[in-house]
Amino acid sequence: MAISFNPIIKLKKGGLSFAFQSGFYEPKINWIFSHLGINKMLDLGNKMDVNEVDALDYFLQDPDTKVIAMHIESLHGDGRAFFDLLKKGSIRKPIIILKSGRTHAGSLAAASHTGAIASENDVIFDSIIRQTAAIRANNMEEFFDLAKAFEFLKLPKGNRLAIITLSGGEGVMATDACEMNGLKMARLDDNTYRRLKGIFPPWEIPLNSIDAGACLEFHLADILTIFNTLAAIPEDENVDCTVMQMPPDFLGLTSTNENFSSEMIDSLKKNYTQALLKIKRAGKPFAMWCTSMDREEDEWIKIYESYYLPVFQSSERAIKAMSALYRYRSLCMRESPIN
Repeated sequence: MAISFNPIIKLKKGGLSFAFQSGFYEPKINWIFSHLGINKMLDLGNKMDVNEVDALDYFLQDPDTKVIAMHIESLHGDGRAFFDLLKKGSIRKPIIILKSGRTHAGSLAAASHTGAIASENDVIFDSIIRQTAAIRANNMEEFFDLAKAFEFLKLPKGNRLAIITLSGGEGVMATDACEMNGLKMARLDDNTYRRLKGIFPPWEIPLNSIDAGACLEFHLADILTIFNTLAAIPEDENVDCTVMQMPPDFLGLTSTNENFSSEMIDSLKKNYTQALLKIKRAGKPFAMWCTSMDREEDEWIKIYESYYLPVFQSSERAIKAMSALYRYRSLCMRESPIN
């Protein structure tokens, strides 16, 4: 049962549980329930009877909650108990924290908003988080990006990233984001090169990042073959995770052709999606990022994310999410081995 001021079209169930101290999620509630796999959602408000310690303790004991995402404006419960729960619980379940009130003015606003007795020192709160495996989100966009990443994706076994792009310029920016976020560009092996060479343009191109846009220019008549061939990249033993720019909406152009029935279009969409999902079947984290950012692309995002293939707004945001997955695994490995 969902009680909301806004209509909710779809309730997608999963292992992600949220706790919010504010109603800022309310206008976004349909997007949250439609795109993310939600298990439980708590609105703590001013925490008269239930606070962040109660919520965290409950989620950690709940067998159906696999990922925890919490928005906090101020700590009302026992600080030591909250730290102990974070310390012990964050190596068992990913815990994502969005703590607002980072500046002096912001902390005063939070104190006024929630009825807290006094504003808080963000440096102290940040040092608490750093002593655990919990992940702190820097802003609201990152909060939802990380929640999606941890809900949809497995943890990578290493930090070697492969990038599939439609533009050389975007490939450069994605490569920068890789280095700046603690990941390494994967070095693909000779066998992968031989498999990919069949879709190359009439000249040699780098394997990573690979410009799939140049490949598409010479193989537009057989797009599915390109996607099936790109599956060689995550299958490479030197690759731990992969990000890819969303392909153009070729089927949108096809749908305007009078010679194509709605059944044919639906079949093409299914084949198109399955070819991309083949890249995911290597069992390694795979995410995409937006290309055109138009309404038609939104429809494809809904399709991909219904198969737990996450799509982010930019290559940088996709790579930051991958980096968070890797860093979380590294932190947990220090305390307890992860299979």
